[in-house]
Amino acid sequence: MYQIIHETIRIAGIFDKLQFKPVWFIWKNKRFIIKKITLVSKLKEGSIEKIIYSVQVGSDVYRLDYFPQEKEWFLESIWIDD
Repeated sequence: MYQIIHETIRIAGIFDKLQFKPVWFIWKNKRFIIKKITLVSKLKEGSIEKIIYSVQVGSDVYRLDYFPQEKEWFLESIWIDD
C-alpha cells in the first residue's frame, strides 16, 4: 500500500559515470540508508522536469522525486507491506 508523503528531504549521493546515485536521505531528522535503487525514470510534464528514484530502505520502498529546475528533492511516497 502506498502512503503519500510529499515532503522535502535532504539527500546525499555519488556520481558514477556521470549518473547520480542516492546513498542516503534525511527525513524528519532521521537518516535513511538506501539499500538498493530499484528504478530511475525521467519525466517531463509541460515545462516541469523531474527524475523519479524508487529506492529500497530495509523492507520498505520509497519514491524520491528530484526537480532539477528548482534543485529540490521530495519524499513523494512510501510502499509499506501490510
